[in-house]
Amino acid sequence: MQKKYFIKQYSFEQYQHGGVGYSDIEIILQRNNYLPIEFPYHNDTGPIAKLRRFLFLYRSLRKLPSHAEVVFLYPAYARIIQHFIYKLSKRKDIKLICIIGDIDGIKDDDSLQLKQEIKELKKFRHFIVHNKGMADWLANHVGQVNYGTLRFFDFLTAPATVSRSKTYAIAFAGNLNKSSFVHRLPSITATQPALHFHIYGPGETPVVPDRNIRYEGSYPSYQMPSVIKGSFGLIWDGPNPEQMEGSFASYMPYMTHHKLSLYILAGLPVIAAGISASGQLVTQYQIGITVNSLAELQEAIDNITPAQYETMISNMRPLALAISQGKNLLSALREIQ
Repeated sequence: MQKKYFIKQYSFEQYQHGGVGYSDIEIILQRNNYLPIEFPYHNDTGPIAKLRRFLFLYRSLRKLPSHAEVVFLYPAYARIIQHFIYKLSKRKDIKLICIIGDIDGIKDDDSLQLKQEIKELKKFRHFIVHNKGMADWLANHVGQVNYGTLRFFDFLTAPATVSRSKTYAIAFAGNLNKSSFVHRLPSITATQPALHFHIYGPGETPVVPDRNIRYEGSYPSYQMPSVIKGSFGLIWDGPNPEQMEGSFASYMPYMTHHKLSLYILAGLPVIAAGISASGQLVTQYQIGITVNSLAELQEAIDNITPAQYETMISNMRPLALAISQGKNLLSALREIQ
């Protein structure tokens, strides 16, 4: 029987938002008989801890049987894990599967970092990617590879049982230091007075002198689907509510947002940027709408009939069940096999 392993990096900690997706990936792997390769003293930077981690690395390399399958999340930030992955990539008898969590060079608009990442990714043959856009990017920059597609990030919490109906209430959940457009939402509600925003997440609390915008606080991630308010969930990023711009616009076609899974679990039809891979999924599965600017929101919601809204909710139910049970990752692994 083939031995299956994963390099444990994230499921030690409690995360908010996107980090939960990485932790849940490792939990799903362990539940499905992948054995953790767990470096000791992962929070200790002292010399003795470093020595013991190096000893663990070389013992693990010797113990891994031929034809083992090893799964890991990329990027790996700990140097000891980077070194371990590099050593594994040299073993032709190991099937090394790289789950791409982020491509930081695109996300941060850093060409030098991107060049280094492409060099690293060329060491691997088997990948799990977010979506078709990321798979195409990989083929263009790394070469022909074997890949499986997540589509949606799994999120190991129960789907909400909240009843939703169409209104103009829009929820946004995310890292508010990164999503600075929330500070400019008054310019959106000034011209679209029917809109109401419910803002959730850690970071700098949005100071918005507007009765149509309410900061609802930050909740533990696994509670969010049941507490989030509104009729729609918004996927947007960057500083500008009028349009996607900069590295945010460049990265959106390649990455699927973890908050897309949150909104599906919450039973909130999704409003996403038209250029985004998340928006393509919204359109493909008919679970919401896409816009090119938040200036279009009120008119876009006007055009949704109650029957269309109910269809969006119905279309989310089977997706929510799969997301809550970790089935997207398992499907992607089967694609690779």
